[in-house]
Amino acid sequence: MENASKALLMAGTLLISLVIITALIFVFRNISNFQRASETTLSEEQVNEFNRSFTSFEKDLYGSELLSLINKAVDYNEKNTQEGYVPITIVVNVKIGTGYDNTTSLVQSGTYSINSKDSNIVSRNLLDDIEAIKIKYKGDKYLQRLVSLESSGKTDEITRLLEDIDLQYNSTAKKDITKYSEYMEFKRKKFRYKNTLFDGEQSGATISNTNGRIVQMEYEEITG
Repeated sequence: MENASKALLMAGTLLISLVIITALIFVFRNISNFQRASETTLSEEQVNEFNRSFTSFEKDLYGSELLSLINKAVDYNEKNTQEGYVPITIVVNVKIGTGYDNTTSLVQSGTYSINSKDSNIVSRNLLDDIEAIKIKYKGDKYLQRLVSLESSGKTDEITRLLEDIDLQYNSTAKKDITKYSEYMEFKRKKFRYKNTLFDGEQSGATISNTNGRIVQMEYEEITG
């Protein structure tokens, strides 16, 4: 009788242990599933947040706005260089170059695919030149006045204005004014929004790379 009681007690203990272990496994699986679901949701939220920061540019833009979009994409690419990252590329079709000489103009006609500072539509060196010109000629106010006088052929007024900031009207000044004028010309251009591609839609992409993030936006110059 005593042995039977001990056997029943052991069986009961074993059954309770199995119930507890089963319950723990169930709870653990539910926690793991919840964590995976949370990670997936967080990833989707991150992608959606990223996309929203670019979809606001899905419209016709001035050149100044387009440069802001390009700088945004380039900066984002520079901060994300890990293996497997697909850089966002801004494709721009410039139909008419700035200035009169398409071989030496600040911005030449053609199609640009931009995803780094070195491939920018206005190169890093030229942007540095523009900033240096702004400093040299005491800011946009003077430069815009100089551009207006240059286009009107008012050399005497240009000379007097430059004397006010201790500069001479010579070949260097003419080049600086022309370069700044072309930069402003590009900023005033209008560009039509054409298309957005998401990860997995670009040429050569595989399903394993797809995450729904924007990887390309395309624009073309509006002329006429």
